[in-house]
Amino acid sequence: MNGINETAQHIRVGRRENAVTEIEDMSRTIRRPAQHVTHTLLNHIPRGEQQGWIEAEWKISETNRRAKYYSLTRAGRKALTEEAVHWERLSGAISAIVRAV
Repeated sequence: MNGINETAQHIRVGRRENAVTEIEDMSRTIRRPAQHVTHTLLNHIPRGEQQGWIEAEWKISETNRRAKYYSLTRAGRKALTEEAVHWERLSGAISAIVRAV
């Protein structure tokens, strides 16, 4: 039996409250404040540049200041597509568990 079915079975067998609590905990982890998300993204930019997923270019901003502008490379778009597929599978699995409750 795969993990999703086992979890759904676990919920149906009478441990519904624990499963709901676990899902709520995961949900709180996912819904982080925007500032934290921005900070996290900024921390990953150097890794994206090293992987060849992101390229940077210095330009003059609308306020006439130097600013670094980032864009996805072809490899970055491919990696993003792969991650989106992974995310869709994960969110689908979570949805299946929630529907089973």
